[in-house]
Amino acid sequence: MGWSGKIKFEVKPLVPLSSGLAEPVMELQTSRGPVVDLDAESSIRISQALYQPRREGFSSFLALPCNIRATESCLMFATGLIGFSCIVGPQGSGKSHLLQCVQRTYRMESGYDLRTYNLPDLLKIDPLFDSPRPLIIDMAEIAFRTPRLKHRLRLVLERRVRTGKPTLIAFEGSKVSRPIRGLLAYSRNWNTVELGEPSPQERLLLLRHLAQSLEMEISESILRLMALKLPGTGHALVGGLQRLRVMHRRWMGPEREPRAAGVLAHDLTGGDGWDVRDHVMELLELPAFRSAFPREADRTAFAAYYLRDVMSLPEEDVAGVLHLRDGQVHRFAKEVESGKIVSDHVKLRDSLTRAFFFPFESV
Repeated sequence: MGWSGKIKFEVKPLVPLSSGLAEPVMELQTSRGPVVDLDAESSIRISQALYQPRREGFSSFLALPCNIRATESCLMFATGLIGFSCIVGPQGSGKSHLLQCVQRTYRMESGYDLRTYNLPDLLKIDPLFDSPRPLIIDMAEIAFRTPRLKHRLRLVLERRVRTGKPTLIAFEGSKVSRPIRGLLAYSRNWNTVELGEPSPQERLLLLRHLAQSLEMEISESILRLMALKLPGTGHALVGGLQRLRVMHRRWMGPEREPRAAGVLAHDLTGGDGWDVRDHVMELLELPAFRSAFPREADRTAFAAYYLRDVMSLPEEDVAGVLHLRDGQVHRFAKEVESGKIVSDHVKLRDSLTRAFFFPFESV
């Protein structure tokens, strides 16, 4: 699709429909070049992780089905196609980054610099209310803290709509609620859109791009596990990748994959209390693994070996889940490695690793 103006914006599919997404993921591109490039020292939000200072405007933003409507609304505002835009989204979903994209695009189009004002700062500078230039307001949800702030913000928005002065406002929230609509004077004049939380498939796509930008090689098994079990928006995804990158850039194969799960173990909860240690113990209860160990103690020993030596979990964490005393974890792990417990512990290790990641292949 094309946009009128000095800059031609294109939206092109990043992945085919057959990749599992319900609709194609889109990548905004300008004449200045492709989109995603990630500085290794980026902060912890998705929006910031996908931002690269050398890029300009919307060329630094990865558009997905969860945010494409908000992205289009901000782009239309920046190019003067709409005058009043409101975006709503959870923390870390990219609101502030979109506002920065608007600033840069407006500067490229008009030559003038805009500033994004947090609501508390804006209400201290009354002359800005009457400025003919576009006004960008962030953190507008603060208005709900007191009736006075709410009343003042509504007066500001009402005056700007009546005088036709372009305004872009961002609220933190999960959806466009009735209180937000109540703040938007002459609500029919506003283009109000939501920034949704990414689906597991979109999170997987983001992780692929982030890993590539960080010059990391990470197996699909690890990325799928992270997409499903790292809770939150961008904070956990970028933080998890950076934690892995501190140790290695390459996480491929049956030896590195379970270790990656161990490195991220304390964050891999999925929001429902899922635990990598419990997951391993449940797998070892399956008939295929129970038949490999004639005694219960042998299965416990193999669990100690897998959790400590293969996943690199701290010995005290392994002892806690297996109800072992100090020193027993080390002794059991060494017995497995020496072949005293099972004749081919490497084959069993690889089988358990495949079983560990199998439930996440549906992402």
